[in-house]
Amino acid sequence: MTRAHKIFIRTHKRDSAFVYAVLEAHEGLVAYTTLPHQHHAQTRELELLVPESSLSELDAVLESLGSMVEVLDHSPSRS
Repeated sequence: MTRAHKIFIRTHKRDSAFVYAVLEAHEGLVAYTTLPHQHHAQTRELELLVPESSLSELDAVLESLGSMVEVLDHSPSRS
């Protein structure tokens, strides 16, 4: 059985479409979902599910996104 890791990231709303496209371009690397947010929120928080064997590749992708993505230490609050 393959173990999956959850990683939470935050990106500015204006960059979210690009981040989604980059994640989708790396087909099979990660599954992601946008977490619930308020309509006027200027950021989007995503939950990524990545197989353990792909963690280093995902790290490289997130690093290449540079200032567009903030990796969160834990699950964001859902208030």
